Amino acid sequence: MANAMQPPGDSPQRTRQAWSVLIVSTFAFTVCFMVWMMFGVIGIPIKKMLNLNSTQFGLLMSMPVLTGSLVRVPLGIWTDMLGTLVLFWLFSYSDPAHLVPSSVKFTDQLRALKDPKVLKYCQYYSIVFGGYVALSLWMVQYYVGEYGLDIRVAALLAACFSLPGGVLRAIGGMLSDKYGAHSVTWWVMWVSWICLFLLSYPQTDFTILTVNGAKTFHLGLNVYAFTGLMFLLGICWAFGKASVFKYISDDYPHNIGAISGIVGLAGGMGGFILPILFGALMDLTGIRSSAFMLMYGVVWVSLIWMYFTEVRRTPVMGSQDAAVPAATR
Repeated sequence: MANAMQPPGDSPQRTRQAWSVLIVSTFAFTVCFMVWMMFGVIGIPIKKMLNLNSTQFGLLMSMPVLTGSLVRVPLGIWTDMLGTLVLFWLFSYSDPAHLVPSSVKFTDQLRALKDPKVLKYCQYYSIVFGGYVALSLWMVQYYVGEYGLDIRVAALLAACFSLPGGVLRAIGGMLSDKYGAHSVTWWVMWVSWICLFLLSYPQTDFTILTVNGAKTFHLGLNVYAFTGLMFLLGICWAFGKASVFKYISDDYPHNIGAISGIVGLAGGMGGFILPILFGALMDLTGIRSSAFMLMYGVVWVSLIWMYFTEVRRTPVMGSQDAAVPAATR
């Protein structure tokens, strides 16, 4: 099949094919999320109509994520076996090195679930993709409830988070190719940790006694600071989605479809579970920013896991040179 063949080396034709794949993949990804994220907008009048609480609203928002996530593993495996849609048939290309022989069984590919690295990548992706999906669905009603905005303005500001998270993924891939998956993911997690720490702080009024009597102060993010932090978080998670898949392409070049399907499923399940937890925390505490508190804790888990499995194993700068005897230098 003509579109499954790739010219060798860095020929102009291969460069053209690479750009074609990049453009059509980014376009398809963005269009899919445009449709998917509409649930975050239409869910608000549905919530009022059905008189749903926050937990029920989270369940309503997460159902499309669940159905989309459950098919990611079989679709990932079928992708390894050259099955694709008309658009990708016309404009995308396959690398023969990434194809799995027909003799490989379905159960053989699912054994990757026992690999600790796969589980770690699932945890990373549950943040950068699952958290992205969950917050994209949650943000419109958050703006309406927290800042009293009109639903149309709330949807526009929510796009400041969701749009970069979709269209800047390719830049994250370029950075991962240049600096490595670990470096990009490490910085993504740290910047996310800082943003979520600031986003977690609830609107607070506190009173102190001064020499002139009681004085009340207000502490909390206004809508502009909140939107700016969400915009930065969206950029980070766009880079993170690419860097996680860079891990997969580096570690599992001959089983990309199955591994990416498993990791993608974990991300999708994160997008399904997190809105429900957001709603449950909202009903339990009455604090809207509890959603960010939860994400802050999840990012902590990734940072700790990454530190003990990757950072501590990285040689300290100059250590290799110091280990060489002076007589041999």
